[in-house]
Amino acid sequence: MPRRVLLSLVSILFLSFPLLGAEIEWVKTLNDAKEAASRDGRFIVLDVSADWCPACRELARNVYTDAKFIAFSRSQVFMVVDAYKEREGQKMGQRFHVEVFPTILVLDSEGKEIDRLTGSSSASTLMENLQGIFDNPIPAEQLNERAKTSPDDPELQALAGRRAFDRDDFEKAQRFLTRALELNDSGDKTVVVPLLVDLIEASFKNGDFETSLQTIERLYGVDESFREVEWLILRRARALTALDRHEEAYAALLELMKSQSARIRGEARDLIGDLPKKFRKDIEGLEKLHKKAEESLQKGKFEEARQQIEEILSTAPDDGRAHVQLAQSLFGLQAEAGAGPEAKALLSRGYAELRLGRRLSIDDVGTYLTSLDLTVPFHGVRAKPNDSDACKDYEKAEKEFASEHYKQAVDRYWKVLKKDPDFGRAYLHLGDCYFLNGQVEDSLKFYLQAIQLNRNNAPAYRFAADALGKLGQGQKAWDMLLESVLADPDYPLAWRDLENVRRAGAKGLERHTSVVPLQLLIPPEGDEYESLLASVLPKTVPAWREYLNCKLQWKDEHRDDEPFYFPGAEAEKMCLGRTVEVWDRLKSADRLLKDDDLDFLRQLSIDDQLDAFVFLELFAEEYRPAFEPWKGRNRGRALRYLNDYVFGQAQAVARQGYNSSAVKAFNDGAGVHESDPVMALTLYRKALRQEPYMLPALKNASYLYFRQEKYDEALKCLRRWREVEPDSSQALHMTAFAYIQDEKYSEALPLLQRADELEKDPDERAKIEENIRFCQYKIAE
Repeated sequence: MPRRVLLSLVSILFLSFPLLGAEIEWVKTLNDAKEAASRDGRFIVLDVSADWCPACRELARNVYTDAKFIAFSRSQVFMVVDAYKEREGQKMGQRFHVEVFPTILVLDSEGKEIDRLTGSSSASTLMENLQGIFDNPIPAEQLNERAKTSPDDPELQALAGRRAFDRDDFEKAQRFLTRALELNDSGDKTVVVPLLVDLIEASFKNGDFETSLQTIERLYGVDESFREVEWLILRRARALTALDRHEEAYAALLELMKSQSARIRGEARDLIGDLPKKFRKDIEGLEKLHKKAEESLQKGKFEEARQQIEEILSTAPDDGRAHVQLAQSLFGLQAEAGAGPEAKALLSRGYAELRLGRRLSIDDVGTYLTSLDLTVPFHGVRAKPNDSDACKDYEKAEKEFASEHYKQAVDRYWKVLKKDPDFGRAYLHLGDCYFLNGQVEDSLKFYLQAIQLNRNNAPAYRFAADALGKLGQGQKAWDMLLESVLADPDYPLAWRDLENVRRAGAKGLERHTSVVPLQLLIPPEGDEYESLLASVLPKTVPAWREYLNCKLQWKDEHRDDEPFYFPGAEAEKMCLGRTVEVWDRLKSADRLLKDDDLDFLRQLSIDDQLDAFVFLELFAEEYRPAFEPWKGRNRGRALRYLNDYVFGQAQAVARQGYNSSAVKAFNDGAGVHESDPVMALTLYRKALRQEPYMLPALKNASYLYFRQEKYDEALKCLRRWREVEPDSSQALHMTAFAYIQDEKYSEALPLLQRADELEKDPDERAKIEENIRFCQYKIAE
C-alpha cells in the first residue's frame, strides 16, 4: 500500500499519547518557586514530606508518577521537600507549622499560604482538591468575609463551611453549609449528598442535634442506601439520645447490635448503657448470663455453661463473645469425652464456634484473648511459666505491675526468669516496666528478646513498634507492626494500631474479612445449604453456589463423618478459585456485571494471592500449622499482600474505576511506553487480563501493536475499544487501517466513512478522507 496512507494514520496515533515517560518538573527551593510562579502568575504547590512516612511514599509512588497528574502539574509550580533530611524542608516545616505528613501547601506567587491538604489520596482526588483551591484562591482569613458579602454564591458558601469545619469552628461551618444547601436546589446528588453529610457533622458538633437529625432524614430522602450506613445510624442514635428521644434511639441501637463490627456493637452497647433503666434491661440481662456462663466455665461445669450460652444465643445470635464462650464449653466437654466420634464432633464444632465468634468480633480484644488461651498449642505463646514457684512469682509481679510499682515488678520478673529463662511473657512485661518508666531504649531490648524467644509473639512486635515510634524510628515501627500481623493475623490491637497510623496519613486501611459471606464461611449444621444463598445478591448466586458445592464435595471426600465441613487452607483456596471461575464466565457473558467482593476475589486469583488472603484475612486457628511453613516460604508475598491489598485499598480503587492491579500494570507500562515498548505491551496485556475493557490500556496496546505491525492482535483490542466507545473516530480509523493491511477494502470503507462523520478535527478528517479515496480506488480496480 502507498506510504502516504501509513503516515496519515500514524500521525493520529502520536497525537493521542502525549506525556508518556514524562515526570513532574520539581523546583528545589522556595525562592526558585516564587521566581517561576511570578513570571506567569502561577500557584506554588509545596509538598512537605518525610522519607519515613508511608503515606508520603505512596503519594510519590502512585500519584506523582500518574500520567494525568504529571500533565496537570504543568499548569503550576511544584516543589517537594523532606522536613527531616533537607535544610530547605526543615525551614518550610517550621515556617508553615507543618505537623502532619504529607502536608501539601498551596501558596501564591509571593509564597503566602492560601490553603493546605494533608495525607495521601488518589491522583484524581488530589487533582480535584487542588483545582478547587486554584479556582477559589482565597486565604483562610479572607474567606469568611467573602462568604458574608456574597451570600448567593453556593460554591463559596460550601468552601467557607468546609474550611470552618476543618478549623473546628462548627457554628460558622453550620451556617455556611446550610446556606450552600439552600442555594443548591438542582437535585444533583454529586453536589447535594456531600453537603448534607458535612452539615450532619457540623450541626452535631455544634450541639444542634435537631438540625443534625433533620439533615439525616433529608439525606435518606435523597439516597435510600444511606439508611444502611452504620456510622450514620450511630450518629442518629447519639443525636436522639441527646434529645431524650429514647424510644427511637433504642430502636436504632438494637439494629446496630446486629453489626458484624465489634467496635460498632460496643459503641451501641455503651450508648444503651446511657439510656434509662427500662432500655438497659435486655442488655443487662445478657450481661448477667455472660457472667454466669463465665463462672460455670471457671468451675469446669461445661454442660451448664453450654446451656447458659445457648440461652444468650437464642436472643442474640450475633453475639461473638457468646460463640467464643460456647467454644470453651465444647472444648471442655471434648476433653471429658476423651477419644471417639463424640469427642471428634465436639472438637469440630468447638472450632466452628471459635471461628464464628472471632469473625463476629474481629476487632474485640476480649474474644481474641479467650481464643488465644484456647489455642496455645498452635501459637506457642505460653500464658504461665512451667515452674510452680515461678508461677507464684509471676502472679506477684503482675500485681505489682497493675499497682504501678514498676521497680518491685522488675525484681519479681527477674526471679521468674531465673527459674524459667525461656518464658517470653516475663521479658515482655519487663519491657513494659521500662517503657512506662520512660526508659524506652531499655524497653526495646526486652521486647526484642521476647521476639527472639518466640517469633509468633504478636504483642511483642507491637510493643517494640511503640518503642521505635517513641525513638523517632517511624519506618522501623511500621515494619514491626506488619510483623505483628504476620505473627498472628487475628491480633486486633495490631490492626487497630495500623489503622491509627494510616489515619494519621489521612488514609485508612481496608480489610476484607467479610468478602466471603459469613453464613457460607461457617454454615450451620444440617443439609439445607441452598437456603444460605437467599441473602446474597441474585446476580452472584451461581458463583457462591459453586463455593458451597466445592466445600460439600471436599467434605464428602475427606470428613463425611463430621457435622461441619471446614477445609484446610489449601482446600479453602481451591473453593475460592472455583468460585472465581464461575464469576469469570458470568462476566464474560455480561461485561457490565460487577460485584465488589467477587471482583476482588477475581483480582486475587489472577495475581496468585488467594492463599495470602486465606491466611491473613480468613485466618482461623486451624490453619496455623499450615500458616507457619507457608509464611516461611512466602514472607515477601505476605508483605506485598498487606501493602497492595490492605493498605493499597484495592476495593476502594476498584470502585473508582479499575482494580488496583490493572491500574498499577497500566501505569508501569505507561512509564516505559516509549523507552521499552516490548515491556510496555507486556504490562498492558497484564492490565487487560485484570480488566479486559480498560480503555487506556486498550488504546495504548492498540498503538504498540500497530507500531510492531501486529494487526491481528491490534484488532482484538480494537473490537473491545469499540464496544466501550462505539463512536470513537480513532478506533474506527485504526480498525479500517488494519483491514487495509489485509486488503479488505470493502470492510474498511464503511468504517472510514463513519469515522469521517464523527471526527471533529479538520486535519484528522482530511487524513480519513484521503484514506477513503484510497479504498474507493482499490475497490474500483
